[in-house]
Amino acid sequence: MLLQANPAINISTDWWRALGFRFDPFQHLEASADPHLIEYMVGHEVFAAAWDATPSLLFAPPGGGKTAMRLYTERACWSSFGPRHPFPIVHTPVLGEMDATALPLAHHCQRLVRAAARSLLLGLTIQPERLLDCRPANRARVVSMLAVLPRPLRFYTDILRTTGRATALAPLLGKATWFGAGSEVSTKKLHALAEALDDPGIQPPPAPVEACAHFAEVCDLLLTVLGYRAIFVLIDGVDALPESAHDATVGARWLHSLLSNGEQWAAQNIFLKGFLPTDYADLLAPICPRRVFAQTSIQWGVESLAELLRRRVAVASGGAFGSLDAISSPALRDVETLIARRVPLLPREAIVFVHTLLKCAVSSCITGVVMVESEHLDATTAWYQLDSDRLDLNALAATLAYTR
Repeated sequence: MLLQANPAINISTDWWRALGFRFDPFQHLEASADPHLIEYMVGHEVFAAAWDATPSLLFAPPGGGKTAMRLYTERACWSSFGPRHPFPIVHTPVLGEMDATALPLAHHCQRLVRAAARSLLLGLTIQPERLLDCRPANRARVVSMLAVLPRPLRFYTDILRTTGRATALAPLLGKATWFGAGSEVSTKKLHALAEALDDPGIQPPPAPVEACAHFAEVCDLLLTVLGYRAIFVLIDGVDALPESAHDATVGARWLHSLLSNGEQWAAQNIFLKGFLPTDYADLLAPICPRRVFAQTSIQWGVESLAELLRRRVAVASGGAFGSLDAISSPALRDVETLIARRVPLLPREAIVFVHTLLKCAVSSCITGVVMVESEHLDATTAWYQLDSDRLDLNALAATLAYTR
């Protein structure tokens, strides 16, 4: 399949349109920034460990799909388990938490309460009945839980009334990739939800002062009143801060008090699920025995990595084609496999490679027909092997010119 390059396309910004894509599927190196991430997911045996009602640790190297797996697990909690699904709480470190001392459990609990409030507000927008069917006293408990949101509750309910769309709240609460197709409910139900949350007759009870007691109260509300069958605490991003990026002991210290509580919380239907770098496994072994924590690793092979690339192509092309073969020279076949064999077996590395390869093909097109050639693949390989952090597309173009 050959695609005609459109002279009206701005190659510097919209180069992907020349390939027949609706968007650039290889733009985002950080999974949480990609609004299409969930559509790309390919099967992994480790999904079972992420979804089972047990504490679990999933290990992968940087760029190996930890955050993608966490996001998929979070979305699956809302869409794949029926009415009594697990309630997901995402827990990630922030700047300033990884100092020289282990973070107290109370501080983790304080953060978890706030994260739970964000997750619950969005959860109620796709399942308003959980609140609307509650007795007034229990509605008051929900309002009390939501009092820790970044802004007053009325701010969010006004947005629901004004827009009539639950998705309007997602970016405000750090959940830009949270919603899937079919997750929106009727405007009428959203207005009813807003009225219930703003009911002036509800006097929310004071929250417990101590952080761990507050988190226990929140968990009781979620499990016994709102009917979620379990709580999944999804731990991610431990290696994403400057302090921990190159020192696993720093991240392990941050995790210590939290993971040490894993067995006790599991008895209460609260399951810790860590999406962690591979080099944390040995460090955490003393506090995460295998009799308590299921442990597995995300392993990528040539074929699974090639399938991930094909999936991105299919989604971005709207199903018009499912492989880079469709926009490649007849001399190239099974292009995704060729790429997977030229990079480390990590999604992020393959994405960097393909992004540069396709931009190269578009920018070097002089015939009016955009097509990936063998020389583009070879030049991108040379660029990648030299140092993809130092070189830019201009250097790649120079290499390509030299090989012609």
